[in-house]
Amino acid sequence: MKQTALECPLNCREDFPLIHQQDLAFLDSASTTQKPQSVIDRESEYYEHHNANIHRGIYRLSEQVTAWYESVRSQVAQWMNAQSHEVIFCRGTTEALNMVATCYLSHRCQRGGNIIVSAMEHHANLLPWQRIAQAFDCEIRVIKLNHDNQLDLEHYQSLLDNNTQMVTVTHVSNVLGTVNPIKTICEMAHQYDIPVCVDGAQAVAHIPMDVQDLGCDFYTFSGHKLYAPTGTGVLFAAEKWMKQMQPAQVGGGIITEVTYSDSQLVSAPHCFEAGTPNISGVIALGSAIAYIQKIPWSDIMEHERQLLDYLIGQFDSIDGLTIAGSLDNRVACLSFSLDAIHPHDIASILDRDGVLVRAGHLCAMPLVKSLGYPSLTRVSLGLYNNHEDIDRLIRSLKRVVEIFNG
Repeated sequence: MKQTALECPLNCREDFPLIHQQDLAFLDSASTTQKPQSVIDRESEYYEHHNANIHRGIYRLSEQVTAWYESVRSQVAQWMNAQSHEVIFCRGTTEALNMVATCYLSHRCQRGGNIIVSAMEHHANLLPWQRIAQAFDCEIRVIKLNHDNQLDLEHYQSLLDNNTQMVTVTHVSNVLGTVNPIKTICEMAHQYDIPVCVDGAQAVAHIPMDVQDLGCDFYTFSGHKLYAPTGTGVLFAAEKWMKQMQPAQVGGGIITEVTYSDSQLVSAPHCFEAGTPNISGVIALGSAIAYIQKIPWSDIMEHERQLLDYLIGQFDSIDGLTIAGSLDNRVACLSFSLDAIHPHDIASILDRDGVLVRAGHLCAMPLVKSLGYPSLTRVSLGLYNNHEDIDRLIRSLKRVVEIFNG
């Protein structure tokens, strides 16, 4: 029997003004999430009533905003099960991954070593390591997929050795939605005392995240994937490894003493946050996390499981549709091909019907090509989606088939 939206554990659609006010089936949350009204209000409140710089002004307005900003650092740390001094604010996952490459590995990398990535990586978790590899004559080693399109851990074991400088892997594939066994990956790397960096961009909105339980050394995510504003991000760096990092950018806000010939920097994590940050965005990130924390993870995961199961079942009614990757062990994100119809054509027709999806190589060109596709169409879900969104998608896809196949 077909489920209805009312049978989903969550009914928070009205919290998201764009979703609630416009007749859209927004199915591109892996690209960016819509924002709840509480997050929008918090950012607006800052600019309307509290706009001031942080860590500088000797006046109450600045001191109040500084306290709010730093309270979000503590909030993020608690949410990740980390310490506040292990949390660095940045613009997003891409910048965070580049920081690990430049602030840590570029100062520690041994010439002729190797860096291990997975076959599932987003370009943001591949290009920074390519630069390091080119600079230090290192080899990029890639964990291949097994026949189930999961990471092949036996192959991963064969790649690890005493010359491995870093293991860096996505927590959840932005193409397949696959959840990778990060805890096991970390345990295997730590047998060689190799640090592990995790791209958590596609994980943080879907599954609980505990850096102590995972055992990772670096963890990165973007606020805008977590119902927070764009231009916000977090780099968790375990204290052991943060002590070995050096700031890649220097300037105002991170010094204790400056002369014309030398300077002294403040301690971590603030020494990695030169210049004026996205103050309003970080404060609103705190509101986004507070919003998420009001909903039990079990409800979030059950809501998405129901919708994903329904979506996969409805895909069976579309002739010529093939889902990329395994159907097991995934969050509510999947990509598909539809006969020989180009994903850009699919997305354009869906858009006319108010159905918004992502199409192309999905910033993971090596993975998409290795799966045998030139490009794919991706559907990704969030808290605000319901069964009607999926019904609209299916109706529109059937229209696509009629247009191209008659």
